[in-house]
Amino acid sequence: MDKVALLLEEISRMPEVASLDRAAPSFLNDVAEVYERHGGGATRAFLLAQIGRRNKPEVPVLLKLVEKLDSCPEVRSNRAIGRQIIKCLSELKKGARR
Repeated sequence: MDKVALLLEEISRMPEVASLDRAAPSFLNDVAEVYERHGGGATRAFLLAQIGRRNKPEVPVLLKLVEKLDSCPEVRSNRAIGRQIIKCLSELKKGARR
């Protein structure tokens, strides 16, 4: 199994991912776009700014997810992979409920 597949498996087992039910798809798209264009540091700054602007209970989970994405060399070198992972969190969270 390649490293991205292992990362997907690890993310799907995170119990916090199941709490993303309330995350608006448009918010996840925004986070995914920031990650792809600017990387993990800018995404963390974007998420931290969202805490102050709105009640976003999913921000801590997404911050943890960005750390995991940045720890995978394949994702760091091709951030489009990270974008796809963020955008498919609704599918991955089904694995967290098992």
